[in-house]
Amino acid sequence: MKTKIFYISAIMMAVVSSSCKKVSTDDISKTVTVSYPTINLKGNASDSIVFVPQGGTYSEAGATLIDDITGASSDLSPVNDVVDVSTTGVYAVSYSASNSNGFETTKTRYVVVYNPSISPEDFTGTYAHLNGRIVNVTQLSPRLFSCDDLYGTFNIPIPLYFVDYGDGLYIPQQRIDPSLGTAVDGAGEKTGVAGSYVLDFYGLTRDGLPRPRTLTEQ
Repeated sequence: MKTKIFYISAIMMAVVSSSCKKVSTDDISKTVTVSYPTINLKGNASDSIVFVPQGGTYSEAGATLIDDITGASSDLSPVNDVVDVSTTGVYAVSYSASNSNGFETTKTRYVVVYNPSISPEDFTGTYAHLNGRIVNVTQLSPRLFSCDDLYGTFNIPIPLYFVDYGDGLYIPQQRIDPSLGTAVDGAGEKTGVAGSYVLDFYGLTRDGLPRPRTLTEQ
């Protein structure tokens, strides 16, 4: 009996198969334009870096997502938003979203929790790398600085900004020329006094690999 059932089933499958036509999708493709959704941080345009005194309060302003394909706008929740105002340091509040074609945008706000008992210093001046290359540090605002070539080893200058949170220095993650590596960030410290500062970025990394840099004021 089992053998007969098997043959009947096989015949029925053959009849069904012959009445259906398989459509191959192997050669079907879709051409899309490369574009990315827009993420706008709420608050002032300069609020990609926020300074909060240790022990103070912080409330994340949020972000808005604009779909580049549909044009729709909506509020966006952060993928991580842990800020410990009891501990000094630099915290990243990140937002991420993809469009229907799979292209992703990420935007980050850095929250700098600084030690208010340590007065901010101005590191503006001319500095030398260990390899002798001369660079310039400029104060953008209290506790926020830029260096016109903090990397100091490539044929092209790599400007980076860093922050002073009182208990140390920090270079928030920044994108650089893709041919040189996609992102850099890392911790540092200051020694010396005005006129003879040494800015030691001992924790600087490029794509996760150690790339420490030391700047000595001239």
